[in-house]
Amino acid sequence: MDQYFNTEFVDDILIIDVNSSSATTQHADEFSKIIKAQIKENRKKIVIDLSQSKFVDSVFLGVLIYASKELKESEGQMRIVEPAKLPPAIFSISKSLHLLEYFKTREEAINSFSS
Repeated sequence: MDQYFNTEFVDDILIIDVNSSSATTQHADEFSKIIKAQIKENRKKIVIDLSQSKFVDSVFLGVLIYASKELKESEGQMRIVEPAKLPPAIFSISKSLHLLEYFKTREEAINSFSS
């Protein structure tokens, strides 16, 4: 795992922390490789924690949307912990299209799997 991404498990839920103030094109390729490998490992519940990020660009958001779609096709689910400061236009579009599920905290995201 590279310095920008850490993984941990809470029961059967994989948590991927994005340890950067900006989730951008610069890290999107590595993140894509990590998430694809986890989907290939048959992970069904994944939380992406963006709480340390103040900015998420459209390329990184595209990777999140793609990963969410891939998980749904394999009967999995992904949750996103909202960035510290949401870029309103980007996230409001993905929310309104129901492409991603966002939560204010990691705990809310984890607990949503049992709801």
